[in-house]
Amino acid sequence: MRAGLTIGLDDPRGVDDRNGGDDAQDRVERELIRSAIANVAQGVPILVVAAAVVVVLGIEAGRREWAAAFGLLAVVVSAWRLMLPLVPGGARRETRQRQWLEANVLVTGAMWGIGTFAIFPALTSHNATLYVGVVCGSIGVAVFSMGLAGRAYTWLVCLQTGAFVLVSWPHLRDTWPMALLMAMFGPSMVAGSRSVRRIAARAIARQFELDAANTSLREAKQAADAANLAKSTFLANISHEIRTPLTAIIGFSEDLPGLGDADRREDLHAIQRAGRHLLGLVDDLLDLSRVEAGRLDFHAEPVTLRALIAQVVEMVAPRATAKGLVLRVEVDERLPAQLHTDPLRLRQVLLNLLGNAVKFTDSGSVSLLVRCEGGEVQLAVEDTGAGIDAATLQTLFTPFSRGESALAARVPGVGL
Repeated sequence: MRAGLTIGLDDPRGVDDRNGGDDAQDRVERELIRSAIANVAQGVPILVVAAAVVVVLGIEAGRREWAAAFGLLAVVVSAWRLMLPLVPGGARRETRQRQWLEANVLVTGAMWGIGTFAIFPALTSHNATLYVGVVCGSIGVAVFSMGLAGRAYTWLVCLQTGAFVLVSWPHLRDTWPMALLMAMFGPSMVAGSRSVRRIAARAIARQFELDAANTSLREAKQAADAANLAKSTFLANISHEIRTPLTAIIGFSEDLPGLGDADRREDLHAIQRAGRHLLGLVDDLLDLSRVEAGRLDFHAEPVTLRALIAQVVEMVAPRATAKGLVLRVEVDERLPAQLHTDPLRLRQVLLNLLGNAVKFTDSGSVSLLVRCEGGEVQLAVEDTGAGIDAATLQTLFTPFSRGESALAARVPGVGL
């Protein structure tokens, strides 16, 4: 197994890496188009009924050919709207649907243009009033079916009401009430559709926010549950880790009064080793607390790397010798006399890497390799141990996690 770290010979520069997410406004716009397309398809029965009324009025007025043309266009428009939800397009599906809907509106405008220019002038007063009611009703219903589409609805209203104004213009003295009605009705319906669209957009945006918040809450709960489980395991492990050296300290200290000088010195060394082990556990716990609080400090200063490596190896060597392991150190001759780094953190990293290598290696060797390449100093620890399986690698930097392997269960540790 191989693990290590790299130290730049020059002062490092921070890199600001920001990943942009989907624009919230674009997401809302796409959802508005999807809703508009669904509503337009659902509004087809109303369009069919309105078209049927106009066709009957045209036949009664003797405009059979124009009534037939109006009915044919109504069939085309209705079938077209029913097909809109099936428009392909992948990532640009909503854009294509908007384009097809706007094209459908132009055909719808042509249909109502036939009704207004070719059929409406031939209607009796009673039927003309009915026709105006049908047109106004279709515009009003379309607020809820097509209003979410934005400019498509504006085009539809302009085409329908504009046709009435143009028809009324030559006889404005007699038809000015209807022209005035349509001139006021159209803009008011457009304004209403924009209000509906704004309300729907706010509701959709709010729903997206709620969905994101719910997702975050679920993820936070899962993380909290995992952390609680890990900390429970940690408490069980740390109690064992603390109890072992404490038992050794108490036991050796109780034996000291009745021992000779040589045995006493040996027991004192054992007590010292157990105390250092306890101190290391406490230091690791304190560092973890600082990391979680975002207050882990880094104090860079000139460091003689060869001397620091010698100190670390001296601390690890007794454990390696006790297990019959060969401890090798290979230092590149090009290594600078001094580096600018934090000696405490570097010592911690090397102690952790070498300590774990010795801890999880039953036979063979542990090597510390120091190389200078490309303006960097690379420190790598290699051992002949079992290594780390792919599943455990995913949780390598998770506090309190030590993996589920039999080796991790057999070797003491707290996952820090």
